[in-house]
Amino acid sequence: MKSRPFFLAATSAALFTYVSSAQAQESAANDPAALKVLEDAFSFYETTPVQFTSMSSINQEMGEMKKDMVIPQQITVVPTGFATIGLAPDFPMPSVHISGETATVVFEKEKSYIQREGVKGIKGAFESAELGYDAEMKENSLLGATAGASIFEKLLGAGAEGRKTLVSGLKLAGEKVIAGTAGHHLAGTVKLNPIGLPVENAEVPFGMVIAKGDSPLLLSFTPDNTALIADFVKDRPQLGALKVTMSCTYTDWKTGGAIDQAPLKLPDLADFKKYDSLQELGAAMQGGAGGQPTELIGKPAPEIELATADGGKFKLSDEKGKSVVILDFWATWCGPCVQAMPIIDKVAKAFAAKGVKFVAVNLQETPAEVMEFMKKHELSPLAVMDTEGTTAQQFMVSGIPQTVIVGKDGNVANVHVGLSPDLEKELTAELEALVAE
Repeated sequence: MKSRPFFLAATSAALFTYVSSAQAQESAANDPAALKVLEDAFSFYETTPVQFTSMSSINQEMGEMKKDMVIPQQITVVPTGFATIGLAPDFPMPSVHISGETATVVFEKEKSYIQREGVKGIKGAFESAELGYDAEMKENSLLGATAGASIFEKLLGAGAEGRKTLVSGLKLAGEKVIAGTAGHHLAGTVKLNPIGLPVENAEVPFGMVIAKGDSPLLLSFTPDNTALIADFVKDRPQLGALKVTMSCTYTDWKTGGAIDQAPLKLPDLADFKKYDSLQELGAAMQGGAGGQPTELIGKPAPEIELATADGGKFKLSDEKGKSVVILDFWATWCGPCVQAMPIIDKVAKAFAAKGVKFVAVNLQETPAEVMEFMKKHELSPLAVMDTEGTTAQQFMVSGIPQTVIVGKDGNVANVHVGLSPDLEKELTAELEALVAE
């Protein structure tokens, strides 16, 4: 799978809002011995230059559909600086550089960067609204894009007192060996949102292994998303099969003078465009429109000219005056997309004789993946390939699924973001009105 635009939802459930029952639970006391193991480790990282690779493994399931991802990042920390660098060529991540009170986030592919002055350390960068921090969720969608980096950044940036409040019920759960290294196995609950749900004050149970000895290196982190997802799907039976599991390992540790200083240096930004915030960059990438995708309603639909999954071509303007077009932005790894697709396909077929055409705009996967999906689920939309994500940007897609209805006049008639429980009824009513015009 190719990389998604940075502004797309990172997980299949990222478009829905709920409040976790964990908010109502009173924090349990931490075992002093366990807290000391955690504190000794992060105090070590605060004073000793360290460098390591964080591997975040994510497994998503929705019934028969499964998608696995592994996202490696190199993290470098010295007393005067911090850097994270994405290491997967097929999943490029923005690089983050913090030096002094300047934080810079670089998007290599987009030839753009965000730079903020007056940012005080990792905590200041993580909690900067301009760099992706959501004050209600207490999460950073950009800097904390992976669980492996997020837990490290949060705990390191919080300081000794902050760590005491971020974790609760922390206890020693014996010894665990990771890749031949013996470590203390810690278990507890942490204030973290590891699967991208817009959850206020989310908390998850977790396990963490920290190496024994004078170099207390972080070896693994495993959050348990079960309770979060259970709360999320209880009022959404169509998502009852959703599962998202993950585990994070930390390897290639270097300490002291052995670390490579190169990642701490900014790349040459001479040909890059500077932005002051993630919001400003996102608006620019969406053609300067900004705002919400519903703002497209009543306006001419942006042109689409894309290859189809079977090797043909599709041009949206060719349908003007002939067809009502349903554009569904989706991906096979997205659970709600998988649930929505048969519904849209069914409604579109019911209106096909009246000039309704269903076009499934796949985001950055391969034609083979798309064709296999359609065959397996006996679906028949025209599948087109948005391999660079540029069409999604034009239609202000910030999360999927997003369904856009374009009338025969070429104007956007309706926009649906996410999977509504009344999607079939809503689409049917909207199409009935459009084909009657």
